[in-house]
Amino acid sequence: MISKSQDVHILSSYDFHKSKNVKDKGRMNKIVQYTMLQFKQNIPLEEISQVVNLSKSGFCRYFKNSMKKNYMEFLYEIRVQYACKLILEKELGIKQISYEAGFNNPSAFSQIFKRLKGVTPNKYRKENSNRYL
Repeated sequence: MISKSQDVHILSSYDFHKSKNVKDKGRMNKIVQYTMLQFKQNIPLEEISQVVNLSKSGFCRYFKNSMKKNYMEFLYEIRVQYACKLILEKELGIKQISYEAGFNNPSAFSQIFKRLKGVTPNKYRKENSNRYL
């Protein structure tokens, strides 16, 4: 019944690293874990690259090859997913949600949200407001 359901809600939109190399898996796990703990804060590339002992350019190359997207796009996806959760669960304004999700600029948040979700945060709220009642 579940496998045939048309009511699907994706919980995570990013791909996990599929390397068979144990060292690479450990490195990617450190990146994901650090990001999940710190995504509400500013995470400069210099900082995240130090977590896995790589230079900034080495980190960017490694991450892009592993995840097929750059680190900032990965970070934006996590922040937007968290914002979606806040939009559905809290009675906060969109501006407050943008700050809670780690964005410093509500306008940039709305643009990134629309690019990733295909709708504005307000429209997302309206379309999904009855979904979890």
